[in-house]
Amino acid sequence: MTDTNKEALPAKINPSDYVIVLASEGVTYADGHFSVIPKPLKYAKEISSDAKILWEIINDYAGSNRKAFPSHARLAEDMGKSTRQVKRYVEELVSQGWLTVQNRIGYTSYYYCAVPGEHYKTFNDPAIEGNYKPQLVRRSLPELPPGQ
Repeated sequence: MTDTNKEALPAKINPSDYVIVLASEGVTYADGHFSVIPKPLKYAKEISSDAKILWEIINDYAGSNRKAFPSHARLAEDMGKSTRQVKRYVEELVSQGWLTVQNRIGYTSYYYCAVPGEHYKTFNDPAIEGNYKPQLVRRSLPELPPGQ
């Protein structure tokens, strides 16, 4: 028995019959304003959801030198949270290796988004079974001029 109320699916889909939402007028993310979060951070159960969002916000502030320096108040406003909560999320990210903070006296801190070394892979090493070996990557922070 056939249900006559259902519409028949087209034999072939014609893309011009559909609206591409990302290219619609008024869609704010049509110009590539997407946020990217590393998969290991996305699935890290030991990191709170709000800390992950903070990492992404700080990453958005970072320029080509990967340095960001928004204030705790600015980050709190962006997240709709208190500065105390933001400080807790920063500590959470630092303790898990996802964020490096360089404190500056009298200025906002420098933040560097990081990916902990255990999430890096090396390939084409015949000594490693399956060509995978976690590697610890250490970054040194840039030197600050005297007085900062």
